[in-house]
Amino acid sequence: MTVDGNRHIDKTKQRGVINIPVDQIHPGPIRHPEMPEWFLIEAQAVHDIVKDVFDMSLDEFLLNFQRDSDPSHELGVWKWIATKYSEIISSPLVSRWNRKSIFNVIFDITVQGVAETSTSEVGDLSRTEVKAIVDYCIRDRKD
Repeated sequence: MTVDGNRHIDKTKQRGVINIPVDQIHPGPIRHPEMPEWFLIEAQAVHDIVKDVFDMSLDEFLLNFQRDSDPSHELGVWKWIATKYSEIISSPLVSRWNRKSIFNVIFDITVQGVAETSTSEVGDLSRTEVKAIVDYCIRDRKD
């Protein structure tokens, strides 16, 4: 489950999953027309890390935060994604893995959850490789 035009976004609703075709998702209203400077700086830093694998301009990226009901929380999620992504791609052990697939695994953890992501194949990654990435990402998590 990655974000592209050929797949679905899963929205969890009381332990059930609703599949929504990507072409049926419409942007919500702008809830935060002005964002503080510190927020813009941090969001741009995150975008700089993921822009090679997340096909979205900085303007679109920032606009999504303006639409979010809790942009600070969402920025925290993206900072986690960017941190884990940069840690994993800097390891010489994963140089043969596709960066986009690695990003998609980390992104999927935040959307689908650990259990669903751990049993998936993503891009050119086997289930074993996906599980290794998931395990790395959650090893220090405190839920």
